[in-house]
Amino acid sequence: MVLAELAYFYKKHKALTVLFYIQLFLFFLIFGTFLAFVQQLRYEHEGMQADYAGKAMYQLMDDYREGQSYAAFNARPGSLDILKNYYGELDTAREFQYLTMFNHEVMLEDNGLPLNFVKGYENGNGKRQENLAGRPYTWVKSLQLNEQALRYFDLKTYAGRIWSQSQSELSPEVLPVMLGYDYRELYEVGQQTSINYYGTIQKVEVIGILAENTRVYYADRPEFYLDDSIVIPYVAYGPPENEGEAKFQTINYFARVNGYVVLEDDPQLKKEMLQRIDALASSTGFGRYSFIGLNPHFQNYRGLMVVIQENEALVKSLFAAFVILNVVVINLFLFMQQKRRFPMLAVHYLNGATRFQLVKLQALPILSIFGVTCCVNFIIMEYYLKIGDLPMQFVLFGVAALMGIFACALPIGKFLSRPMSEYIKTEE
Repeated sequence: MVLAELAYFYKKHKALTVLFYIQLFLFFLIFGTFLAFVQQLRYEHEGMQADYAGKAMYQLMDDYREGQSYAAFNARPGSLDILKNYYGELDTAREFQYLTMFNHEVMLEDNGLPLNFVKGYENGNGKRQENLAGRPYTWVKSLQLNEQALRYFDLKTYAGRIWSQSQSELSPEVLPVMLGYDYRELYEVGQQTSINYYGTIQKVEVIGILAENTRVYYADRPEFYLDDSIVIPYVAYGPPENEGEAKFQTINYFARVNGYVVLEDDPQLKKEMLQRIDALASSTGFGRYSFIGLNPHFQNYRGLMVVIQENEALVKSLFAAFVILNVVVINLFLFMQQKRRFPMLAVHYLNGATRFQLVKLQALPILSIFGVTCCVNFIIMEYYLKIGDLPMQFVLFGVAALMGIFACALPIGKFLSRPMSEYIKTEE
């Protein structure tokens, strides 16, 4: 009887059921989108606060970027040792943290690499390939950074581990790398491949797959996601064995001495930091460097925090009003629709149905529509829009369950509060 009644209900109220389903679907879609937005906003807010609250960050650059000055520096005796010593002093300084990052692209051995890993894919670029040593290599997205940057941004792994100089167990011939979350279907922890890194073919081993949505703040971008990137740590290199290796190390260490100096936001500490870096540049013989004020994404962080604080209350108030209005409209619509069924349910009672069976007949159409709507909404958000996560979906299911119970309680309470004879007379 229950299934037959449910089929009869849908057949008799096709138009109203479709309209109600569409309204309910749009409500949960907007509600879920807002939850995902708030969740992401909180993630960004907490992440940036942890990285930047009470901090000052300055961009440090070398003054050998022009061709003639660069060539003159490399012509100096022991120029590579000067570079290494200068970087080593920056990396181990106690007065500040030194973060060095560079998104120079590398070439990865291509064994069927999807397009989304290709450098410039977002701009419509296809694969840029070269054959090296008889094997195809493709230019892919990459980020190189030192151990301090890894610790500062507190990178986490989905599998494997984050690189640490003290835990490095690989041979000098094998470079440890970490891959973004999107690489998890292509490579496993411990698997080896090869890259072309500053013109040098280098064997690499995957020591970790980064957690989903891992990001750092780099250059003028407020967030730099690493899901589709190869993350290469700046390892220590020994004396070069030939001219090609010396050239590679020179390029690599020049990239390292362009980074970010982080310290507590205190004028006295800033003064001491400037003095310390000047002393390091002089004592190592490096000499020429410059600061470019506060780094760009630090300014973006401050502006974003102001916007969030000023608009968060307004956005939440508007959304709360939207939710309340929709809940009232949805429940009023259901109540009026179900009220029309009271005489028919009274006839079932006259034919021997129990009150419990009548309650099931009353609730099943409502709960089924809520259930179907939630399932379709889950599929749309999870597999097509790709927003939110599993805890957020549980929140949506919880909200749908509460709304469904509340929507059932009103008409059922109204139906059972009056004698059945009144509804039977109405039907007659």
